[in-house]
Amino acid sequence: MPIYSRFKAFERKLHDRKYYQMAKADALKNLRMVESKRGKIHRSITKQCNEYAQEVLGSQFFAPWLYAYSAVAGSFKEGWIPNNYYGQVGVPAIKGGYGGSSGLKGFTHHLFRSSLFPDLLYRVNGLWILPNSDIVNESDVKEIAFQDSEQIVFKKDNSGRGKHVYPISRIDFDVAMINKIGNGVIQKYISQHEFFNEIMTGPVATLRLTTVIDKNGKSDLRGSYLKISRSNSNVVKYHQKVLIPVDKESGQLHDQGVLFPWQSINHHPDTKTPFKGKRIPHFDKCVAAVLKLQQMIPHVQCIGWDLVVNNQNQVQIMEWNGTHNGIAESEAYQGPCFADLGWEKLWKSG
Repeated sequence: MPIYSRFKAFERKLHDRKYYQMAKADALKNLRMVESKRGKIHRSITKQCNEYAQEVLGSQFFAPWLYAYSAVAGSFKEGWIPNNYYGQVGVPAIKGGYGGSSGLKGFTHHLFRSSLFPDLLYRVNGLWILPNSDIVNESDVKEIAFQDSEQIVFKKDNSGRGKHVYPISRIDFDVAMINKIGNGVIQKYISQHEFFNEIMTGPVATLRLTTVIDKNGKSDLRGSYLKISRSNSNVVKYHQKVLIPVDKESGQLHDQGVLFPWQSINHHPDTKTPFKGKRIPHFDKCVAAVLKLQQMIPHVQCIGWDLVVNNQNQVQIMEWNGTHNGIAESEAYQGPCFADLGWEKLWKSG
């Protein structure tokens, strides 16, 4: 084997080892949290997870996430896709490099031609570009951004988990500051529906809908949950969010939500608002919107859509996630969500 090939193989091995260690630590952290409240999972369940990981998914590497799912569900379920299997095997196989386009904010309108995204301006390689692809002068950016509101949100390319998301008021806005941050999008600041304010005011809530292209080539909804911020945050951050599973048919919130990392709660920890009996308004419109958009980009076979309903009863899609869009919460609390898609066989053709 040539030296370069040996080096690349060694580099890949190191990457896989690091990914394994991080994925295992993440899964076991969630497992310990659930077990601290419900007790340890039975050894027979652990055995099932180990056997399934090895025999069906091809490696013990994937067992820890199955432990975590089982702790939540109270039993093992065939068909689960471990979060790290999805990242290591699934994402490359069902998306390739196409999913990465979701991180390039300036392509959003070009791809979807949809008014559901609250995009106002894109900052791309030193240019300021409108959604219709017209280039505008930098001196006009502030006027365009704040023509309808006193506040906007700037999101840097490849932002995620609440990082590199900047709510900015008119008085604090500085084009030079945005230029230093880099490429990204200026979006309208969304005034959310009163339903979400009843749970937590302030940062806009996020409804995460996960869609796929099924075996018949049609878009289908597979996961649904609501992410709410804490009182000490100005955006919904990954490590500070409150997550509430949502019924995929009715839009009703589950009685039990989750506080990171996987701590079960039945009310918002800051406002004390209970989840029971609440139903997301215009949920059918939200689902119809993302199914239509998923069908427009079958190149990316699984997408996580972040959206909300505003105070005018309109669906607003804040972003789409086409790379590792995180399936752990959906699988643990609503899964198996993808058992009919044959993803468990992808490792055999890799």
